[in-house]
Amino acid sequence: MLLEEFSVQHEEYTVFPFDPEDFLVEFSSAPVAETILHAHHPAEAPFQLIWKRWRRQSMASFASLRYRVLIEFCEIPAHARNVSTATVILNTSCSDPRLY
Repeated sequence: MLLEEFSVQHEEYTVFPFDPEDFLVEFSSAPVAETILHAHHPAEAPFQLIWKRWRRQSMASFASLRYRVLIEFCEIPAHARNVSTATVILNTSCSDPRLY
């Protein structure tokens, strides 16, 4: 279809399977990709392709990351080395700061 309808040669794109059911098509140049993205597809085509720009978030999911990480704070005075200082510095990036 890319060759017949849009005159895009085979060496101008690469097709990758993209789970669960899609394909990722990588074009060799931005102008070719823009042409395909904004083209009107013929009604008599045997099938319809829906073109969308790929986004890193397209298959993303939200989940809490539960890892314990050791962080060393430098140049903090001895009297300020406590859990409350770590909580202020890390803000919402840490749920359970502990001193070791």
